[in-house]
Amino acid sequence: MRNRAKCKLCLSLIESFSTHDFVRCSCGEIFVDGGQSYLRCGANDFKNFIRVEDDGTEKEVTFVPFDEKIAELEAKKKSISPNKEVVPEIQEKKEAMTLAEHLAVLGDMIKHMEVLPEGALFSPSSQYDHLSLLIWLNSFSTCLSSQLRDLHAKLPASSVHQ
Repeated sequence: MRNRAKCKLCLSLIESFSTHDFVRCSCGEIFVDGGQSYLRCGANDFKNFIRVEDDGTEKEVTFVPFDEKIAELEAKKKSISPNKEVVPEIQEKKEAMTLAEHLAVLGDMIKHMEVLPEGALFSPSSQYDHLSLLIWLNSFSTCLSSQLRDLHAKLPASSVHQ
């Protein structure tokens, strides 16, 4: 993921290529820093800052002050009660998933990971990422052990070794 921006005032297109490569536009309104190691940017007024994606697409940015973002996250945290399931769509499913359905979910997870930008692949994973994987692994192992039990029950008694 490239670290690029465009200034609305002077129309400079700036890019930071490496760690500690601090670059300002020609009028000094905006800056980018960190190359691909860390994406840091700033502006005197973010109304003048345009994020430039890898494909050249220009995107307006919305600046949210840090204290407002913290307040928003705290409100979300309070809205989730301790007894509420974090991933209700998985918990609400009435019948167990088949092995084929589990493998399809795993295939989808891999496809989504393969198209992530390079910077995202090296980003740390969150506890939610870990929880999602653990829920899937638990469901998969339950499905697999159930299918093995069913297979074991169908075997003739003489072929079952204890």
